Amino acid sequence: MKKLLAMILALCLFAFTACSDESAASTAGDASEASNTTQADSGKEKAETASSKEQTKSSSKSIYDDDKISASFIRKYDAPEVKGMFYFDLEVKNKTDKKITIYLKDSYVNDTTFQAMSGIPMDILPKKNGVNAFIGPYKGTGISSVDKIKKIGFKIYVTDENAKEIETTKAIEIKF
Repeated sequence: MKKLLAMILALCLFAFTACSDESAASTAGDASEASNTTQADSGKEKAETASSKEQTKSSSKSIYDDDKISASFIRKYDAPEVKGMFYFDLEVKNKTDKKITIYLKDSYVNDTTFQAMSGIPMDILPKKNGVNAFIGPYKGTGISSVDKIKKIGFKIYVTDENAKEIETTKAIEIKF
């Protein structure tokens, strides 16, 4: 029962955080793609706040680009109100003429697989941008704060509004 209540609280806080973080988004730069894995270095800029340890960036870092979507990494952070979870924000531009939904699959942190979660679907209207926070559990990863995250990897799974697959990207790895 406690775990269920904790998960509900985490999802509520996540939804609140995702809705209030739209100001963190910025335009994506040029993408660089290499064979089967796209890699991006997010830099080392970190800021300590009184309420949380948080990595902030003055601009987002392009991590993927093709004819359907472009994606940028914005930041990774801990939310002190939610113990045992880390967050990372992505901005995705929909280049299609269809409404799309973004999911992450085959996710890993450092070298440990995890299920990337999101409190709300990342729906993006045609020719528009969207920003969303994704959540991962520390449990089983051997880490306990974002400072210990050396890399995050995943594939972006794109569907139309009827849940029909549009594409699944190549593996994307973000190194810190």
